[in-house]
Amino acid sequence: MLFNPSDPREFVTTGKKRVAFWSWENLERGFEYYGPELKDKKIEFTQTVFIPNSSQTVTGTTDGHIIVWDISLIMEDYSVPEERRKIKMVNLMNTGAKSDPNSKAKAHSINILKIQGDYLVVGASNGSVRFYDFKYTIVAWFEDIGIGNITSISFSRESSIARDSIKNRDDDKSTKSEDAETPFDCPNFIVVDNDCTIHMLKSNQFEEIEETRKKPVTLMKLLDSKIKALAVRPTGFMIALSCENGCLYEWNYNEKKMFLEPKKTFEDKGKPTCLDFSPDGRFLSVATANGQMWFYDYQKGEKGDWQPQSQSTNVSISQEHSSRRVLLQAFSSDSKYLAVADDFYCVTLFKNDHKFGDPSQPKEWFYNGKVKAQLGEITSLNFGKSMNENGEVRLRLFSIGKDKTLIEYDVHGSNQEGLKIVSKFQVIPWENLLFMTLNRLNKNIILPLVFGTQFKTIEKIF
Repeated sequence: MLFNPSDPREFVTTGKKRVAFWSWENLERGFEYYGPELKDKKIEFTQTVFIPNSSQTVTGTTDGHIIVWDISLIMEDYSVPEERRKIKMVNLMNTGAKSDPNSKAKAHSINILKIQGDYLVVGASNGSVRFYDFKYTIVAWFEDIGIGNITSISFSRESSIARDSIKNRDDDKSTKSEDAETPFDCPNFIVVDNDCTIHMLKSNQFEEIEETRKKPVTLMKLLDSKIKALAVRPTGFMIALSCENGCLYEWNYNEKKMFLEPKKTFEDKGKPTCLDFSPDGRFLSVATANGQMWFYDYQKGEKGDWQPQSQSTNVSISQEHSSRRVLLQAFSSDSKYLAVADDFYCVTLFKNDHKFGDPSQPKEWFYNGKVKAQLGEITSLNFGKSMNENGEVRLRLFSIGKDKTLIEYDVHGSNQEGLKIVSKFQVIPWENLLFMTLNRLNKNIILPLVFGTQFKTIEKIF
């Protein structure tokens, strides 16, 4: 929707298949509107602008044309006096020939139409920004400079030419020929594309010869896909997040940088499903849709990297069902164990220790057992700890699922042959159990449980 700058009682709305002009004389009579008809019903509209100091309006289309609407004295069967109708269609962004059957593939949608000073500004799906005069003749263009599908254009208030220069130029008009060509000039402007990148351009870049000097300045590059998983590093100011497109990012919320580059990009079948930092902040674990675990060691500093599977840094969570989707993961408090749950209702345990149990070998993450004990989707997975008879701290691992069963696993007694089960406990079988957390009180385990919209606590000796 856009108001007519010359008449505040008129505005235009642009839909995919219809352009409508609205007006009112007084509020009591309400709105009156009309929509010019087109014979070609395949045309899809994008935006409409009013041309200054005229009755013309211009609408952009998805096939790279503009439609010029105006009031005409020539009456046609379907036309009404003082109503705009199609005067002409101008090809601005469609480079395909009419005789070319593949011409549609060469059509670039006109996404943005704006009036800036004496120019009609066009922003297109191929990243082009073009400036036309009000006779629809091109004046300047910014193309092939690394901008994606344009979604927004915004201009600053001041011209790129200094005000003094403009004043001097105006003062010297009497000494210049009336036919002298006016140099292209517009304010600095910002372009946003569908990659969520914000670019800045200046009018004088149009006159540059070198390709590098024509490039825009990137002000901000943020995420171009939905966030699917997020984790905060316990040490430092780091947030790790993965997106729907498979990219993994890190963002320092203390520095608040406005430019994000992917830390790692995962393949389509192995996009991240969940991620977490170890409690000591050393490791970032990333679980993927194809059942793999990736570990990143921050202790290596700049040398840290995602090591290949042969070095056990990329570990499959399953030997029999390696393509199962990972849904949950949880680190132990000492950062030595990681448990994950997949969509096959299995729990898998990983351990960070010396290779082959040899102290002379470096520590790495390796598979340390797996079991399928739940009969429904696992909704919560947590580590806890308690004291044994000798006063030693031992780790506890629990899972709970939609089968309303609470299961404890033997963390220290398990190995690559399998994850052992310590006990099973049926928890209020008529409730829908969604989440649990653990708290130790003497020899008992306190379980705060969430059942749908209810919250309950049970106490049990395990």
